[in-house]
Amino acid sequence: MNERTVTVTLPEALYERVQETARATSRSLEEVMTQSIALSLPQLEADLPPALRADLSTLALLGDDQLREVAASQMDMTQQV
Repeated sequence: MNERTVTVTLPEALYERVQETARATSRSLEEVMTQSIALSLPQLEADLPPALRADLSTLALLGDDQLREVAASQMDMTQQV
């Protein structure tokens, strides 16, 4: 995984929350901030498994009626991830 160094100015209260969380969980500030950012952002399409990306691409080709049908359908329990 490539990394980049970023300088961010935080409000004092937020910095203190990060610092206290790091101390309480015996982790570094960097670990707490990295995990917090990662968990707060949505996944990108590139993060999804190839099969799911293919399914999403197929949905883009469907018309409104077909999309409504897909949205109203229920997936069999064995197909759920």
